[in-house]
Amino acid sequence: NEKAPFYFTQNRDKYTYIAPLRVDNACIQCHTKNNFSFNEGKTSWKYEEGSVLGVLSIEGSNPIVKETLLLQYFYEMFFYTLSGIGLFVVVALVIKRTYSKDEDYRKNLEKEVKTQESTLEEQSKQLHFQLHHDSLTLLPNRNQLIVDLAGSKELSLALVNIDDFKHINDLYGQDAGDEVIIAFGEFLKTFSKEHNAKLYKLHADEFALVFKNISTLNLKNAMLDLLEELRQFIVLTDDDYDIGVTATIGAAREDNFLLTHADMALKRAKKNKISYLLYGEAMEIKKEYENNIKWTKRIKRAIKDDQIVPYYQAIFNSQDRSMAHLEVLMRLIDENGDAISPVYFLDIAKKSKLYPKLTRTIISKSMQELSSYDVEFSLNISIMDIVNQKTLEFILDQIDSFPNPNRITFEILESEGIENYKEVFDFVSQVKARGCKIAIDDFGSGYSSFAHILNLNVDLLKIDGSLVHNIDTSKNAHITTQAIISFAKALNIKTCAEYVHSKEVYEILCDMKVDFLQGFYLAKPLPFKDIKSQFLLNAKAYL
Repeated sequence: NEKAPFYFTQNRDKYTYIAPLRVDNACIQCHTKNNFSFNEGKTSWKYEEGSVLGVLSIEGSNPIVKETLLLQYFYEMFFYTLSGIGLFVVVALVIKRTYSKDEDYRKNLEKEVKTQESTLEEQSKQLHFQLHHDSLTLLPNRNQLIVDLAGSKELSLALVNIDDFKHINDLYGQDAGDEVIIAFGEFLKTFSKEHNAKLYKLHADEFALVFKNISTLNLKNAMLDLLEELRQFIVLTDDDYDIGVTATIGAAREDNFLLTHADMALKRAKKNKISYLLYGEAMEIKKEYENNIKWTKRIKRAIKDDQIVPYYQAIFNSQDRSMAHLEVLMRLIDENGDAISPVYFLDIAKKSKLYPKLTRTIISKSMQELSSYDVEFSLNISIMDIVNQKTLEFILDQIDSFPNPNRITFEILESEGIENYKEVFDFVSQVKARGCKIAIDDFGSGYSSFAHILNLNVDLLKIDGSLVHNIDTSKNAHITTQAIISFAKALNIKTCAEYVHSKEVYEILCDMKVDFLQGFYLAKPLPFKDIKSQFLLNAKAYL
């Protein structure tokens, strides 16, 4: 509708602004009604006042913005409603004066006014209800929770989140998921009445319970009672599915940031896989949030300043002690010029959705630096990289443009549970078809079976550092490592021992006839200029 100056479209999760982009007199001051050419004369445009060239749109899912817009919409509608009533009353009074002698007309008019007032009042109530209640469960929603928390004292808030609700939707379907939400809401409604709490339905699979004047101990006992009762809770859906439900609870008491602090406690409880956590017992999670924000800023600055760089660690043949290949490692160069290991920032990069950019940067830079040297090298790839379509396409494009792809090995972490991801098998097939090799990193740390390794058709097993580190003092580590090496040799799979930190460990592994050795005892990670001078300019480098 070109006549409408502005649109607002809303659904349960997103908001969208859309506005037409029109030519007005100010545009024509520069782009006259004459033809205007650009792009070396290949294209010409003719601007006419009032014509629509396109639209501008803004879309997002920020719940705070959405709530603000909804509240603003409600208040505007409420104002218009009152204005309509007032205008109608004024008109009625004027008409009443004009036709005061006609008693029947006056009575009919008064009746009509009352009818209109009643209709408008009912519509206002419906609008208020929709704004402050969840459409599925009809429980008070987050908007109502914010109103109720404002200015209230001696309150405690518990956020109850259904565990793995996405899997319920994926396995049984969205209709069954809605049935679970409704049934769980009824379960919590009964619980809230028994414990003098008020129940709210927040976003997706999350509910809130607000208690008045409850002690820390009683709050904990109430939540433990809820979790115990939940063990007996089963939802029987219309399709005869029996669906059990578990939940995680984060709580906060008597402060000015109940919702924020309860949410922090909930996220920490999920991270640590515990059922209940009260803010304040969460080991200073506020400091962790502040640290996350600090590191997010540092990562963004490093990306902007091109300070995410590859470092290279040499890997050696165990028999002749020559350098066999390199492992590419990520480093963040800080403002002091120090190289920061990803152990400090990689998890935060994943949470802040900056990780794909880091992966693509390291792959691009390392392939460019090593393209001119006859050396094999390995790149670390996570499940997140493989399932990210943009990153996957980037990796395949980089392989296709690399002069000799058979020099590339992709290391996949066993600890990420690769047996659960069909995408991993597809990735392995695609890169091996291009000549690349596959290694399983940290082998021995996860749950992969030997049969699973056979299915992946891997070329190299990198033995987990926790085994290698203790191989000189732990009998179990020694036996496990030897078993991995023997298994691999029987299948013609190469092995590499990581984290070789001492002469004793080095000699034990050589006696076991592991194929490759890697660790600080042999060589530390180095920037390209140093790895180039020490290893790449020589045919062989000996210890």
